[in-house]
Parts: sequence; structure tokens; C-alpha cells
Amino acid sequence: MADKRPLLCITSFGGFSISVLNPDETEAIAPVISDGTGHSNKLWTLIGYLLFSGRDKVPADDLVEILWPGNASPANPLNSLRLLVHRARTQLDRLDCYKGSEIILSGNGVYSWNKKLPLRLDTECFERLCRNASNGKASKRLDAMLEAVAMYKGRFLPKLSYQQWTMTLDTYYHSKYTALCLEAVELLRSLGRYRDMIEICTKAVILAPYTEQLHVALIEALTAVGSYNEAMAHYKIVTDMLLNDLGIAPSDELKATYKVLSHNTQAMESDIGMIREALTGSKASGAFYCDFESFRQIYDLKARECLRSGEMVQLSLITVSPCRGKSPGARSRNAAMERMDTIIRSSLRKGDVYTRFSVMQYLLLLQSTNYENGEITLERIRRNYKQSVSRTDYLLQCSLLPLLPCT
Repeated sequence: MADKRPLLCITSFGGFSISVLNPDETEAIAPVISDGTGHSNKLWTLIGYLLFSGRDKVPADDLVEILWPGNASPANPLNSLRLLVHRARTQLDRLDCYKGSEIILSGNGVYSWNKKLPLRLDTECFERLCRNASNGKASKRLDAMLEAVAMYKGRFLPKLSYQQWTMTLDTYYHSKYTALCLEAVELLRSLGRYRDMIEICTKAVILAPYTEQLHVALIEALTAVGSYNEAMAHYKIVTDMLLNDLGIAPSDELKATYKVLSHNTQAMESDIGMIREALTGSKASGAFYCDFESFRQIYDLKARECLRSGEMVQLSLITVSPCRGKSPGARSRNAAMERMDTIIRSSLRKGDVYTRFSVMQYLLLLQSTNYENGEITLERIRRNYKQSVSRTDYLLQCSLLPLLPCT
């Protein structure tokens, strides 16, 4: 029986690299080459398209269109293609197991990757695991899911992500990865394997940051294992991200997870002195900032108090609006809101409460304040804002209404 030949291993998730394993597939026997070696993206586009396009043979004209789309074609495109193929083969020569001319084949005006050479594509392994995850016993399916999500290191060919053919494949693999994570989380939750949930979700929320169900699962799992501080910190991270990046408030599911977390953080304590010490707030100066859900609860409490005491409380809405004709980007908007946060905190009293209401708005609760004094407070905020910036692309819009007592 003939000896096995070395195995070419191709990685495309999270980066593009080619390595070689010995015939027993037990150790690497050649230096790894990757798209981080300083070679042009066109060289790696050529290699990537031959590997992942699904086409056994690619005509030279098609490769020219892929490599130099539209009007970017060089004066002699076929000669430029031949030169690029030569450079790619020279790069593949570094693998020290096969000649580059043996790996990339050409003839009769077409080019192809030599599929007769032993080859392992991470995309094919990922697809096989996905198929295994959809059939059979739950335990076997879960094993396949966990192996698949571990194999997915990041976006497909990230340095080539601007090309149309990679965009389609990237979207396909990323959606499969996200769906696998969510399915694995459901199975792990049913088995009470919360630490495994944490391991999957910690990676997944980085790779798929806007999939809110993954954040919910991570907070739930952290709460289940008693990591309350980490769960609370992540809740703040995700709510800030949703507000800053997407301009949306937390979903009902995320808020429900937060309520469970808040309930679980109430540890048993018999010493009232220790309880008072734990309840004592920080010595930070300025007004009290809280998330919108806490603000809503404080508002409800003040409305109940006002019914009995007759205390006057004012609700204010501050909107940071772009000046006419201006269209600032997300970075500029976030910087303006951070500056506004500092101004509000320093302009109000310690007993006042405020929250971020939307992507460009804050809500204020001015306690023991009549309407006239509330207007004075808002004017102070406007003045401090003007003094804090020499030039701005934003205007402040402030409105004020008295809090309605609970009836």
C-alpha cells in the first residue's frame, strides 16, 4: 500500500492560512503561510477563489473579473494574471511538501486547485458538523454543535470581506454559526450545563454582538453559577451597546433576565449594620445615573410619594439634535452624548436622577423643584454646554413637565 501524502489544511474562519500535516495527521511538517505575511490581497484572492468558489476549473477571464473588477483591469490582464499565478505558486513553494505548480494547475485557458492532493478545508469540516448536529440523539447532536462552534474562529476570509463572492459565503457561515450557538445554548440550559453556556456565549457575543439572545443566555448562565458582578457588568455593556450602536432599548426578554439577576443578588444577611454598609452609596459627586428600568421604578416611587407629601418634582427631557445641514457619524454622536452626561452629572444635585432614554436623549428627575427652578436648572445645563465646547455640530432641546402624582 502506498504511503499517504502530506495533508494541506486550509483555515478560512478568522483568517486565511495554509498549513501541512504529516501523513499520520499528528504534527505540522512545514511552515504556515497566511494572509498576514504582507503579500497583496490579490494573491490571496486568487488562492481563496480557487479553493472556495466551488468551481473545479475557472476560466482566466473570470479570474480577471474577480481580481480586477469593473474598470480596474490592467492594460494586459491575462499577462498580469499569469504573473500573479507565478507569485502564488512561489508562495506555496514555501510549504516544502508540494511544488506550487503542482498545487495550482493551469492549461487551456483555465486555472484550478489540484483536488487530487490531500486537502482539508475548515468550511467543509464545519458543514459536516452542522449536518451531524441536525440528526441523531441529543447527546451526539450537542457534541457536533460544540465542535462546530469551536471551529468557527471568526468571519470568513476577513481580509477579503469587501468582495462580493466572499460576502455571500461570510453571511452564510456566520448565520449558521449563530443558529448553532443558540441551539447549543438551549440544549445546555436543559441539561443545567451553565459553565459550558458561559464558554460558548463569551466567544459568541464577540463574534455576533447584536444577537441579543446570546447576551441573555450569558447573563442567565453567569447568574446561575453565582457570578453576579460579572452578569451585572455584562448587562450594562449590552444595554449601552444597543443604545449607542442601534438606538434601541433592551428587549422584554433582556429586562426579564435583569430582574432575575437583581433578585438573586440579594444575599442572606442577618447583621443590619452590614446591610446598611452594603446599601451605602458611593461618594461620587453629582447627580445619580441609572439605567432606564431603574429610572422608571424611581419615577413610580416618587409619584406615590408626591400623592402623600405634595412634593413638587419635575421631569425633563434633553435632546441633543444635529444642527441644520449636519449629518454627524456614530462616533461623533457618542462623543456628544458622553460630554452631555458629564455636564448633566455636574449641573444637578446629588438627589436628582437621570438616565439615557434614547440614542440622543436624556431624562432628568428634578426632586423638590417647582417649574421655575426647573427652568433655572435647564438654563444652567445650556450654559455649561455652551462653555464646554468652542464649536459643536449639535443643539440642545430641553422640555419640562411636572411629575403627576400616582392616583
